[in-house]
Amino acid sequence: MVPRLILGSLLLLGAAAAQSPTPPLPPVTPPVPTGQPPAQDPDKPKPTPESELAELAKEKARLEREIQYVKERAKNSKQMLADKLRSPDQSYRSIDAGVTKAPIAPPPTPRYARLATGDEMASFPADTMLLVNGRPIGRSVFDLVMAHMKLAPGAEPENLRAQRVLYDLVATEAMSAHFGESEAETVLGDVLTQLDKGTSMQELAKKHGSVGATPDGRFEATRNSGLGPRFEQIAFETKPGTRARPFRNSRGIVVLQVDSFEKGETPELDKVIGTAIQISHSSDPGTLAKAQQSIHLAQMDIIVRDADVMALLPRQWKQPEAAAAPTMAAADLAGLREAMARIQVEIDKLAASTEAGTQERRTMLETQLVQIKEAIKRTEAGVVEVTDEVPPPKKQDPTPPKKD
Repeated sequence: MVPRLILGSLLLLGAAAAQSPTPPLPPVTPPVPTGQPPAQDPDKPKPTPESELAELAKEKARLEREIQYVKERAKNSKQMLADKLRSPDQSYRSIDAGVTKAPIAPPPTPRYARLATGDEMASFPADTMLLVNGRPIGRSVFDLVMAHMKLAPGAEPENLRAQRVLYDLVATEAMSAHFGESEAETVLGDVLTQLDKGTSMQELAKKHGSVGATPDGRFEATRNSGLGPRFEQIAFETKPGTRARPFRNSRGIVVLQVDSFEKGETPELDKVIGTAIQISHSSDPGTLAKAQQSIHLAQMDIIVRDADVMALLPRQWKQPEAAAAPTMAAADLAGLREAMARIQVEIDKLAASTEAGTQERRTMLETQLVQIKEAIKRTEAGVVEVTDEVPPPKKQDPTPPKKD
């Protein structure tokens, strides 16, 4: 019975499968024949024979480089293996002290002033005190500036005032001898012509230069300013509202006009207000600096008339033995200390100043300060010696006591 039922079920399932539709099979892509390139994409351009040859040449060059590299490696394989197995070389460290710079050249030998011999000064005026590179400095000009400075002497000894005046005059003549009558003289003629046509001093100062920090040429001069003794003397002797004759200083030629004069409670507080045009010796700052350096390093020919004039020169232009000043009296100690304090205050002020000529003025004051300090030392030493020479008081025998 059971086998019949199973057989009947199988027959019914086979009949049902025969009646259902069979699904279609997917299309079969024909295989690409071996040795032929794939079909070309119709959207891409077909490569030309020239481009195919270029690609093949590139591939050939690449293969040749690889073959050459393999040959080189095989050739040097023994040496490369030996380099790997070799122990590293020892290295020693050293301190790096920086780049070695060329040694700084020593300063040139000073050309100290000397006394005139024979008739060296015979062809110059009779009042010539000294020659600076062949240019004379007369006693009359020196006396005028000294008379101006004596109106406000302060605590400065007279020999230091004389040194200030001679420093200014010598620097002026040394710079004038270096540059001659070239650029500054030509500019001066143009400035005077413009002034005669009505151009203002302020406008010309902006174009050519000024003596102070103000661009319009305005200045205020006292009897002990940083503008120089000669500048002060001419400014104080020029009447307000007038223009002085052009004169030289260490920086060039000055055209000066005084606007007003203010009288102070003391001569030290007198003040001249005006306008000045500073015409430089040269428009090249490097050339100017080099010429000024020759003054500081004593690279000048200075010939003095006699020993009295030699004693007035600043010490950096004299032989060391000639620069030593005689020991001053002990009574001058107070004046020397006062002068030293005042000069030190002025040096401190000049250190923060940007006015023209500040560096020259500061150098001169520092030289004077050194001289004052040395004079104080010599004076103090003299006082000690005098004090030591005073014999001590004699001891008196004690008075015997009186007997009752």
